[in-house]
Order: sequence, then structure tokens, then C-alpha cells
Amino acid sequence: MKNIVLKNNKILFYFILGIGLPCLLLGYFAFRGIQNDLALVEKQTWDQYRGMAKQVTAEFSDSVSVIEKFCFQSFQQLQNASEPSVKSTLQSIKNQIPLITEIFLLDSSNIINFVSTQHLFTSDEANQGFQTPSSVQHNPHFLAGQKYEFQQKDFFNAKKEYKLAFAKSHDQQVKGIYLNVIARVQIKMSDWDNAVISYQKLIRDFADVKSENNIPLGLAAGIELGKTYLLNQDTLKAIQTHIHTYNKLIQGDWLLEKSQFQFFSNTVRTMLQDIFSSGAMKPGFVEYNEDFKFKIREEFRLRRLAEFLVQFQEEAGNILVSKKIITHLDSAEKTRAILDIHGDEYFLSLFNVRRKANDRQKMGIIWNADSLKSALVLNFLSHRFQAGEHCWQLVDRDGQIISESENCPTNKLMITQSFNNNFPPWFLKLYQKNPFLFEYIFTSRRSIYLYIFVLIAGILIFGLVLTSVSVTRELELARLKSDFVSTISHEFRSPLTSIRQLAEMLQTNRVVAESRRQKYYDVIVEQSNRLTLLINNILDFSKMEEGKKQFDFERVALNNFINDFISTIQTRVDHEGFELEVDMGESPTLLRMDRSAITQALSNLVDNAIKYSGEARKIRIFTDTENLYAQIGVQDFGIGIDETEINKVFDRFYRGGNLLSRNSIKGSGLGLTLVRQIVDAHHGRISLKSEIGKGSCFTIELPIL
Repeated sequence: MKNIVLKNNKILFYFILGIGLPCLLLGYFAFRGIQNDLALVEKQTWDQYRGMAKQVTAEFSDSVSVIEKFCFQSFQQLQNASEPSVKSTLQSIKNQIPLITEIFLLDSSNIINFVSTQHLFTSDEANQGFQTPSSVQHNPHFLAGQKYEFQQKDFFNAKKEYKLAFAKSHDQQVKGIYLNVIARVQIKMSDWDNAVISYQKLIRDFADVKSENNIPLGLAAGIELGKTYLLNQDTLKAIQTHIHTYNKLIQGDWLLEKSQFQFFSNTVRTMLQDIFSSGAMKPGFVEYNEDFKFKIREEFRLRRLAEFLVQFQEEAGNILVSKKIITHLDSAEKTRAILDIHGDEYFLSLFNVRRKANDRQKMGIIWNADSLKSALVLNFLSHRFQAGEHCWQLVDRDGQIISESENCPTNKLMITQSFNNNFPPWFLKLYQKNPFLFEYIFTSRRSIYLYIFVLIAGILIFGLVLTSVSVTRELELARLKSDFVSTISHEFRSPLTSIRQLAEMLQTNRVVAESRRQKYYDVIVEQSNRLTLLINNILDFSKMEEGKKQFDFERVALNNFINDFISTIQTRVDHEGFELEVDMGESPTLLRMDRSAITQALSNLVDNAIKYSGEARKIRIFTDTENLYAQIGVQDFGIGIDETEINKVFDRFYRGGNLLSRNSIKGSGLGLTLVRQIVDAHHGRISLKSEIGKGSCFTIELPIL
């Protein structure tokens, strides 16, 4: 063993000295050449990407500055303009520039006003100054009508008094309130036709008049008119009326507080949803239902915008004045700022303007972040960096990806570029794309270095692997031979020692009792059988490996064969203190087998069961038939076999378990290999089921005649 190790070490030494060292030197020089070339190309690529990133960000920042300049000049021209003219001009600017979400005015009181557009709703405190005219509550006809309506339930006279109040009033708001009350009484009287006329008149002539509850009469009348149509079984007109009201509501026709808008939009949506979900829709209703679904989506988009602007209107004034903002460019005329209000980001450009004499104010624009992103991606990034040639990412200040090119690899970042003056507060990241393998190998100018390096590495690895495999095989063969000789020597020594000691005791007549003498004879026979089995295993394994083993096949009755086998092993089983359980099938089965070979295979399985049963002292032998095969099983209830070793236990010289169990449980490592070879020679098959701590079951299957 020592000579083999020395020989193999010498082989490795000569290989490393004669082949490995020169290859390593050549590989080192090739690698240095590749590294130098890579460094040069890397610098050129980095300069190229930096130039492209700077150009794109500068062009986009210039386009933002152009819009700001246009807005500032337009604001300056509104110095002495009337309010309608200002509103018209600002609305025109918004229509021309989709990048602008809204234009606002910051007055000297730090109050923000949106001059150009009326949105879906305002803050809940915006309309608290409304008061119902006192003439409504003091009109004698109105008071009499209320008494008839609510106390006496005399709706006819109540309607009569309300009409007198309406006829004698000249105030538009008061007349609207009275007409609304008249329509209410008509509904109570089930006078649907006149109620419809009253609500239609309210919608037509009093749409913007506020009721005593500060509700636009046109809105309330639209809802009540739809209900009236529904009560009168006119579902189609009810749908049309509600959709018309809903459409005006989301177009911002009425100036509502946020809570008012939410209440009325929920009311109208609920009524329409109830109608559409009440049963099978008529053919004409489908189109209205689709239109309604579209309007729902539009409402939530506009509502999000309104909430965004109301929040800005409530909070931004004080923040801007306090200068608690992130400023990116501050000059005498223009300030760029970013505000974070309750998690929403606002990109602003503010301008110092003079709208009236001695009245310096700030006008500003709120940039639309989504539109900015779309313009940047479509007009600059996608145009400049064509698909497949360059990879880019647009990220915010927190590193979150806003947009990116398709299939963008993130393993090789080339450059990170901010926008001019950090506005918008995003960063452009350019990545080097991963080249195709064909392009990298065959078109790169450093291919020659790569080929040399790969060739040298291949030769080195091939030689190293070849040498390593040869050495490993020699060492493994030497170890197996050494282990086998040591194990077999021990296996021979144990039964021979037992036989010799017992024979000497019998020869010298030191055993007096006949029962003990008989027990010693049984042990000698059992150890002799064990020794015979071991010798037969070695001889038969050698013959089978060389293909010289001859089998004597004959017709055998399975159950009779098992009974004969049990009688041959019973002595050893009893001697080892095991309980033998036999479970044989009742149907007679004929097999073509070599008795001695199968006996040897089963003896090996029983021997294994005895060795690996641990503290469990029970062995089960059973027979069965399945699918034209006879089954002979040997089952123990011992330590079991790990599932990772189940496929290895039939390999020659392999002994499973840990080192402790292999040292304490002796064996040659040939028993199960021999079992498999015998079963294969009988055109059968062997299987194993095992579980750690619960034992193992080996099953031999032989074809039935």
C-alpha cells in the first residue's frame, strides 16, 4: 500500500513539473493579454455610455426648460387680464402641454387657487359659508304647506300652498327650493307625471341653485327624476336619467365638497348597479351597461386626480412659504421644487409674476410625473437606445424602478446619470448588454487569446483529470483489497476460533453434561455452516465475475423448498436467540431453480438480517405470488438502511451504515452482490424496502413455471 502511494505521488509530481507548470505559465500570459484588452474595451465602452447618458438627460432637461420659459412668458402677459381671460389662457396652456397636471396661483395669504379648471370636488371646508335665505323659512304659504305636509298629511293642500309660495317669490334660489318641495309632495301623492315635469324644470332652470342642505338642485333633481321613472316602471328612462346625472357629476358640472361628491357618486352608482343586476337585461340595456362601466373607471381616475390636487391645495401653501422643500433650481424668476405630502410626490415649477400693480404673486405648474416618464421613455430613451442594442433603467431617489428596457440585464452597470439640476429627481442607469455566445467567441478581437487560454486550460484539465482518475483507481483498488483481506481474515478467524475452542473442550472431556456436549456439537456445526457459506460466497463470486459459474436447474416446489431451507437455518437462528416467523402461501408453486444457489442467496439474506437486527430478535420469511412471479421475502425489524444507500447495497464490497456500525458488524461486502447475481442468473429480480429504525425487507422474485 505504501509503495503504491509513493508511486502515484511520483506520477503526480512529474505531471505537474512537465505539463502543469508550463501550461500555467502560458495560461497566465494569455490571461494577462485578455485582461489588458478587456480593460481598454471597458474604458472605451464606459466613455461611450457616459456620453450617451449625458446627451439624453441634457436634451430632456432642455425640453423641460423650454416649457417653463413658455409658461413664464404666458403668465407675464396676464398681468392686467380679466379673470375669464386668465382662465381661458391657462386652460389653453394645459391643453397644449399634456406634461402639466395643473396650473395654480399662490397668493400673498399663502392660499393656493386653481384658476384654470374646476375639478370633481373641493375640500370639505370650502363651502361652509353657504346660508339658506331667511325668506324661505318665513314665507307664510311655505309654513302652511309644511303644516299640511308633515302634521296633517294633507298633500293636496300642501302642494297648493307651496305653489302659491313659488308663484309669489322672485328670488331664483328661493323659487328653486320651493319647486323642489312641490316635486317632493307630488311624489308622495303618486302624481308621477307632474313630478317628472317639476324635476325636469329644476334640472333645466335651477341646476346650479343650492338647496337648503347646500346641494345643487340640478343634481338632487336628476337623482329623484331617475327614482321617479323607476317607480313608474319606466326602467329605460330611469337608466338614461341616472347615466346622464352620473356623467355630469364626473365631469365636474357641480362644485361639491369631497364628502358630498362621494355620497352622490355612490348613490348613483348603487342605483344603476341595482338596475343592471336585478335580472336579465333587455337588449337595449347592454350598451348602457358598458357605457356605465367605462364611466366608473373614468370616475376613479378623475377622483384620484382631484384628491391629489385637493391635498396639494390644503397643504402646499404653508410648505412652500416655509421653504421646507427640496429645491433644485432657485433664481429670481423661477424655482423648481419637489414636495412630499402624505406619500404623494409633487414636481413643481414656480414663477414670480406681477398680476396687478404692486402685487407680486407666484404662479406655478404641477408636472404630471406619469406624462414626464412617458415623454422621456418614448421621445428620448426608446428613440436613442434602440431595442436590443442598449439596456437602460429609469429609477427614482429610492432606487425603485420607474421604467426599463425589455430584457434588461442588471449584472453589469456601466453608468448612473442624474438629470440637470436633479429635476426630475430620477436617475438613468445604462447597462452593457450580454453578447450572444457566437458573437463573443467569433467576432471579438480578443478571440485569439481566448482560444489559446481555452486550449491550454483544456489540456491541463484533461491531463489532471486523467492522472487523478488513474491514481484514484489505484488507491481505491488497493484500499478495497486491503479491506477485503482484513475483513475475510476476521470472518474466517471467528468461526475457526469457536470450532477449535469447542473441539478442544470436547477432546479433553472437560464437558461432562450430555446436554452441553450436544449444544457444543450444534455450535460447531453452525459455525462450520457459516464458514462454508463464507467460502462458497467467495468462490461463487469469483466464478460469476469470470462467467464460469454453472447452475443446476430443476423443477422445485416452492413451499417444500422453503421448509427444507428453514430446517437448515433453524439451529443458527435459535442459537442467535431469534424468533423465526414463517408465512407461506397456500397455493402450490413450481419453480425452475438451482436449489443450492437459491439456498445460498437466502442464507446470505438471513445472515444479513441477524447482523443488522440490533435489539429486535425477530426474522420473518414469507412467500407469495404476483404477476407470474413467485416471491420469497426475508424481513428483519432492526436498524434499517438509509434511503440514500438502498441503490448501493448490491454493489460489490459495499458495506452500508456509518463507520461505527461497519466496525462492529463484520462482513465481506459480497453477500448481497452474490444474491443479485444468483437472482439475475434465474431471470428474476430482487427489491429492497427499508426504513431507518424499522428494519429492511428483501424480496426475491422468480418466474413461475
